[in-house]
Amino acid sequence: MRCHGRKRPRSIGSRAKGRTLRAHRAARTTAGPAGRRHPQRPNRIPQCVGKRVPAVADDSRPPRGSEDSRCSRSPRGFTLVEALVALAVATIAGTALLTAVANSVQSSSMLLRRTIGLGLAQQMLDEIAACAFPVYPDGYQPAAPRTATDRLEFDDIDDYDGWKSRPPVDRAGRALGTAGTDQGGTYVPRPNSMLANPLLIERYERSVRVEFVEPVGDGEWQVRTKPTDWRRVTVTIRHTDLSGRTQTVATLAEVFARIPQ
Repeated sequence: MRCHGRKRPRSIGSRAKGRTLRAHRAARTTAGPAGRRHPQRPNRIPQCVGKRVPAVADDSRPPRGSEDSRCSRSPRGFTLVEALVALAVATIAGTALLTAVANSVQSSSMLLRRTIGLGLAQQMLDEIAACAFPVYPDGYQPAAPRTATDRLEFDDIDDYDGWKSRPPVDRAGRALGTAGTDQGGTYVPRPNSMLANPLLIERYERSVRVEFVEPVGDGEWQVRTKPTDWRRVTVTIRHTDLSGRTQTVATLAEVFARIPQ
């Protein structure tokens, strides 16, 4: 049923819609230089009402939300788990490195002791080689235990049997590394700069053993209880460390034979 002569009432929503349309029409026009109103293209209308838009677009910036964008805005540090893992790896690597260094130092110390021990043993063998081979025309009699502190009275190989000294001493009973030289009958002491360290020498012990032997095969020797024409001399060097532990660092053996005249 239609009502003639009366206006159809508008609803409240229609009024608000009309105001919104008029506002959009007003925003589509701008004032020109001569006061004329020129329509503006619809594609110039901003599409981000209520949002902040940068004045100049920067295409070099990474897209928002990407991993590069997050890293550039807030640099991330190490987490507790990562720090603990790094600490554990560093501890294991450091332990292995220190163990290798300790083994290397220990090997170097043992090599130094062995080198010194071999020198002391060879020195004693050279001294014994300069002595005469023992001869017993009236029969063999074991020598009495040695009580002297020097070896000046030793005239044959058998005299060295059972000799032991700590620290090692020379033939005159002086500590090694302290003896001087004889220059034209005058004794000249050793300069202080060339003296051996007494704390180093006193840790070594040198002992000698002389055995009666006979050859029984190719390179094999049999020990006898009575004198023979062969003597096997064994020089043993022992070292005592700071903890009081004694160990053998060098052993040299040599066989001397009597040359018939």
